[in-house]
Amino acid sequence: MRTLADLFGHAQPWFADAACATSGNPEAWFPTAEADNHGEYLYAKSICKTCPVRVECLDYAITNGEKFGCWGGLAPRERTRLVQERAA
Repeated sequence: MRTLADLFGHAQPWFADAACATSGNPEAWFPTAEADNHGEYLYAKSICKTCPVRVECLDYAITNGEKFGCWGGLAPRERTRLVQERAA
């Protein structure tokens, strides 16, 4: 079974400590575009809750404008909302 580490390697220093790096089912972090806010991220978010590098992951996604996937426990719309709130 492939993992996120198989897909992304260890491109970021914090990724080696990420809870998702060795979790199976990498598709859980990148479901279809229609999946946003429809519960498809629940598994990914449950893993993110336990992650020691959740803040670094979320910061990476926001800094790099990641438009897809669950990063730092937030779906794309949630990250967009967070960025907008921070800018206000």
